[in-house]
Amino acid sequence: MPPRAPTNLVKPTRAGARAAAGELDSRMYELDMNQTALAKASDVTIGSIRKLLVGQFANSYRPDKLRALSLALRWQPDRLANLLTKATEQPGLGEEQLERIERKLDELLERFEALGRALSPKT
Repeated sequence: MPPRAPTNLVKPTRAGARAAAGELDSRMYELDMNQTALAKASDVTIGSIRKLLVGQFANSYRPDKLRALSLALRWQPDRLANLLTKATEQPGLGEEQLERIERKLDELLERFEALGRALSPKT
């Protein structure tokens, strides 16, 4: 009797496919892992990995394959499935927010450097 097809397929969103692609690429870079090594470690085809890496939207994914990829990437077992089913893009920071953060970082750096000078032994 042939194995049954899984009935609990993961249904991704378009935003989730994009998010998963970025996270997958970053993680492979962090681990210095190429597609061939990931395919071998997860027993998932290189073609499937490539589709995920480019954010190609598919109607569904097999949870066992997503779990195998997550584990091969040293993630929690459901990490990739969770990324794929993410409903919306995370909002990015606006220019004004980034400028405010940069100013605060500059201020903190100046204070840190002043503190370092104050604590340096005078010779």
